[in-house]
Amino acid sequence: MSALLRVTRNALAVSLIVVPATLGAQVIQIKTLPLADGDQFAFFPSSNLAMGGVSIALADSLLDPFTNPAKGGRLRAMRFFGSPTFYSVSRGAGGGQTLPIGGLMSSGRAFGGVVLAIQQLDASHPEQQIFNAPQLLAQGIQTVSFAATQAFPVAEQNRAQANRYAYATLGARVGDGFSLGGSVLYANLHRIDGVDQLYAGSQSVSQSGGDLDARLGVVRDWASGASFEAMVLHERLRMTHDVTFADAFYDPNIRSVTVRPRLERNLDRTNTWGMHLAWQRPVGDSGWRVGAIATGNLLSHPKLPDYQIVDVVRPVPWDPGHSAAYNFGIGIAQRQGPSTFALDLVYEPIRTHTWGEAPSDIQTVAGATIPAGGKTTENHFTFSNAIARLGLGQNVPLEGMSDSLRLQIGVSAHSIHYWLRQVDHVGGTSRRQEEQWLEWSPTWGASMRFGGVDVRYLGRVTHGTGRPGIALVNGPVIDVAASAAGAPSIVAAPSGPLTLTGVSVTTHQLSIAVPLP
Repeated sequence: MSALLRVTRNALAVSLIVVPATLGAQVIQIKTLPLADGDQFAFFPSSNLAMGGVSIALADSLLDPFTNPAKGGRLRAMRFFGSPTFYSVSRGAGGGQTLPIGGLMSSGRAFGGVVLAIQQLDASHPEQQIFNAPQLLAQGIQTVSFAATQAFPVAEQNRAQANRYAYATLGARVGDGFSLGGSVLYANLHRIDGVDQLYAGSQSVSQSGGDLDARLGVVRDWASGASFEAMVLHERLRMTHDVTFADAFYDPNIRSVTVRPRLERNLDRTNTWGMHLAWQRPVGDSGWRVGAIATGNLLSHPKLPDYQIVDVVRPVPWDPGHSAAYNFGIGIAQRQGPSTFALDLVYEPIRTHTWGEAPSDIQTVAGATIPAGGKTTENHFTFSNAIARLGLGQNVPLEGMSDSLRLQIGVSAHSIHYWLRQVDHVGGTSRRQEEQWLEWSPTWGASMRFGGVDVRYLGRVTHGTGRPGIALVNGPVIDVAASAAGAPSIVAAPSGPLTLTGVSVTTHQLSIAVPLP
């Protein structure tokens, strides 16, 4: 991976926020690291995802009812579908399989649907695992033996885990082109892909919790082909990470090192309130359409995990925090005979503020006292992100077939650029830092109708992200002499800097939609 993705100690001494992007761009993902988070939540069927995911000026008849439940009012028949989805991370860093099945129905003015999904996430295998015998550096001390005094748990990240999803939607057409709808998606999660690799030096990471996404939307469709939509949403992420570390202690009586497990419980809590507005309209009878979107998310972070992704003795806990994330986009699309073209351009400004709270009174270098609960360190992130999506589609007539084969290609790019201002109230210092990277995905797909049954294939590869790996220098080192100077414990943490090893995420989806009478 390029030097841009090689993260230094200073770059990693900040908080990391990853919000699961469950359903479309209405929930804005915030990332302070180019972490490959897989396609764990991208399993709903889509007509446009193979065209780079274009959506602003081009309707997506399959995905739209899930992003805004009021769009289910455009359905006039019952539809049963399944969309098995598979993704893998290169270098053996993980993967997963999801099988969602469900249906959407319409009767009179009412419409609704249900989707259930089961998911298996494979074990992730970072390139370099840690559990090396510690080396003592204190003068005059020699290690005679190395023994574990307690049994360590089986590493949870080395086992496959299952997640379950349940989605329900209900709405009504209220006349004059208006439709109202609401939906709820609940995810019972035992693993969020990639999180286990954010605890450097851990022996086991057990995850449990859930994510709730509730939406209420309204859509107005005009006979001219124009439309306007508005939606509000609330998302609550509740995850618990039980992390086991290896603590080494030197026993002067037997002049040897003993190791025993230490369990840390990390909580990941984020509440999101969002609003989304979108508008589309045709440009005369030219075949062109234009559209625009505006989205706002307000996030509160009551608790962020104490990710240990640097070789620090005492990781700073990033307790509370809050974010304001927005995106503003425009799009154009054209259908000319058998050909389709679409382009989206989105600007995404985000501001995030996180801080560490003192567990007890702390004296600063200047002699002042920070009371318990006061801010010890503050991080101010300012993002200036951009998204571009481009898609092409072509219908190819087949001899002897009443329906054409539809081929699609596309590309999407997400530029993430942020500035960090960090203030250390204990040390009386501050620093500034700038980070930037590009995540991009080529996409391709094909679809065909057989006797009313729609069959679609989607392929996608995401580049420009990475997964943590540990760069060791002659193994992990514990400095016993230094630990006696006041560190609360001796932790077998890596002595070298952590880096992100470049990986790609490959996704395949096969969706089948069957209309019912």
